[in-house]
Amino acid sequence: MDVKLSLKTKLVLAFIIVIASLLLGFYAKFIFFLHLPNYIDWWSLFWYVISWVMLFVAAFFVGKEALEIADQYVKKKLQDSYDTTIELHKVGFQKGVATTKKGYETTKEFGKKTIALHKRFLHGKKRKK
Repeated sequence: MDVKLSLKTKLVLAFIIVIASLLLGFYAKFIFFLHLPNYIDWWSLFWYVISWVMLFVAAFFVGKEALEIADQYVKKKLQDSYDTTIELHKVGFQKGVATTKKGYETTKEFGKKTIALHKRFLHGKKRKK
């Protein structure tokens, strides 16, 4: 049977197992010490040991699922950052090309006006002689 659970569901189940193991451990310890003066309650001791095993297994799964969620979050943030950086570079490049073209056209027009002014100035002086 192949059951697919989301990471958050697995994390919640692992937390529930941690809490259940803690409750079972406290209960088993309480029952063990309650019967200790008269006799050793082996079942309480057994359940106490089982609660520790449950705790370690559940803690492993909590850590594993938390790391997977953190990994997914970091990968998503890195991809968003990468996409934003690429988009900024594209926009900056397009703006730079547009500014350069505008500067070229402005300089070209200014140059034509300057040449026309000089020609007019020079031709105007020659005529006065």
